[in-house]
Amino acid sequence: MAYGPKILQALIAGLFDLMSVKLALYLTNIKSVWFWVFVNYSCWYSLYSIPRTLINVSEATLFLVAFYLWKRSFDEDNWKMKKLSRVFIALNFCIRPTSIAIWAPIWLIQGFGNFNLKKFIVFCIRCFFNCVLLIVLSIYIDSFYFEKLTWTAFNFIKFNAIEDKSAQYGIYSPLWYFTAAIPMITLGWAFCFFMGAATYTMKKLGKKTSS
Repeated sequence: MAYGPKILQALIAGLFDLMSVKLALYLTNIKSVWFWVFVNYSCWYSLYSIPRTLINVSEATLFLVAFYLWKRSFDEDNWKMKKLSRVFIALNFCIRPTSIAIWAPIWLIQGFGNFNLKKFIVFCIRCFFNCVLLIVLSIYIDSFYFEKLTWTAFNFIKFNAIEDKSAQYGIYSPLWYFTAAIPMITLGWAFCFFMGAATYTMKKLGKKTSS
């Protein structure tokens, strides 16, 4: 039995757990490590998919690392972190081109937040060159692997959208993500969210009635 892939899977899964907790501690006021470990492992994705799907856990881990560096780079105005975050974004895109769908709204929010025309133009230019770099690097790696000119992102769009060949594998209902996927994946997170919302609401109502 080949143990290399299993060891690699375990190492990446461990890095995913570490970055999940580290990012949560950085973004929130809840500084309990064990609380975020519980939230992480109450997620179906962490328990089921991460130990089994190498490409998915690699994509998720690269996103967490990139987002952590990106957030800190702007909070601390650290240019080295900004460049390092772009490296991880590029790797994330090469592994799974659809990951750009996550970064696009993040960049838009960043670009329009505290709007300044000069900074916005500079930001758009940087994003343009970043996108060109992502595409060129992705095409180079795909072509090197398949030994012919290939871009998996285009093949994905062509197969699923243009030729609609994915229909032969079955089509979920448009509401499937809301009725099955999201509730299943965010099991523990949804529980904590609703408990927190209920506690917050009860406290607010208690203050109003006492006053």
